[in-house]
Amino acid sequence: MQQELDLTPLPADASEFQSMLKTKCQTCKLSFPLQILALHIHGCMESQSEDDREVPCPICFSDFPLNFLEVHASTCGDSVDDVLSAVSGSVDTETYFRINISQTNILERGLLQWQRQKKVSPTGTLKVTFFGEAGIDAGALRKEFLTEMVAAIEHRFFEGQQHGKSPRYSLTDLDKDFYNLAQGGPAPGFFSDWSYSYLCSGKMDQKAVNKEDVGDTQFKLLIDRVESSTDDTILELADEILSCGYTGVVSNENKESIIRAITLHAVLRLQPMLEQLREGMQLYGLLSIMKQYPEICRPLFVPEGVTKVSKY
Repeated sequence: MQQELDLTPLPADASEFQSMLKTKCQTCKLSFPLQILALHIHGCMESQSEDDREVPCPICFSDFPLNFLEVHASTCGDSVDDVLSAVSGSVDTETYFRINISQTNILERGLLQWQRQKKVSPTGTLKVTFFGEAGIDAGALRKEFLTEMVAAIEHRFFEGQQHGKSPRYSLTDLDKDFYNLAQGGPAPGFFSDWSYSYLCSGKMDQKAVNKEDVGDTQFKLLIDRVESSTDDTILELADEILSCGYTGVVSNENKESIIRAITLHAVLRLQPMLEQLREGMQLYGLLSIMKQYPEICRPLFVPEGVTKVSKY
């Protein structure tokens, strides 16, 4: 007999409950018959506690109720200041990452000290001391150190035009892990548009690369020589052209394809350096923010006035 009966609970507004005494649930403010109120309250409180549970925003790391998080996150990160606040919030203020350094050869010495500290994470608050200089770092010495480091990094590890630079091709520096630099400091606003796009996505958009993005002087010179070559002189460049991965006929009629091959060869070989930079940017969660908000983060990396490039 029991198998033939419908045991599904009646809804609160069922006609069978119309004449019964009702009272309001203090959680959802809906009225229920006294006979089923206890059953409703148990489920209602579980549902409400789940919605009220606070979780951190992935952008600013502040805690918000779960049912409000989506609304907050839709506007959080709308400015560079939001991004910088999010990154700053990842610094561990309970520990210190100390650098004791001289003003001489600050880049090499700074990188070596940074890498040798195995017991302390660089997520700790950076404290800098310059040899021979009195004073406690309350922030000014750290700012001086990082400002000089970023300027030296640009000069040593990057090349190209002032409107946007790319990593310098150096397997020696790559082997020393010197491109793992994104561990705090002033914004490195000298990246080319294509290299910044790669940092955000981890993918090479070949259509967004053109000959202006070639920073290596050797390949820039080769492109100039191809462009100014004649039917006879272009054959003198055949060995250099073929070493760049060009597989077509070396002739003036194929200049555009030749220049395109040189451009891609010069750019694609820089991927390992950019990957090492991306690895460093994971330290403070910056990489995930860049991936989610590439246009907002762009002013931190790409010089002002640089527009997105199109295919050559």
